[in-house]
Amino acid sequence: MYSVASVGFVRNKAHVFRLLSRYTLIASFVMGIFKTRSSANGRRKAGKEFDRKLRHQFRLMAYECVDHQLSGNLRQSSDMTGSA
Repeated sequence: MYSVASVGFVRNKAHVFRLLSRYTLIASFVMGIFKTRSSANGRRKAGKEFDRKLRHQFRLMAYECVDHQLSGNLRQSSDMTGSA
């Protein structure tokens, strides 16, 4: 059989574990909130960086397209003057 001291210890141990689990749950909830906020900021920054890179790519493509169009027009006009 259990002695009174060991039963009290087991009861206290259970109480301590219950408190620890409760505070661990609260702490993980609070840390989860902060982590979510920081990761949201990280995603926002990554999104801005992605948008910036995408705009840069579109700008390069537009320049290439305009350059190609201009060189094509120049080539076409030189063909016309050369054949005339």
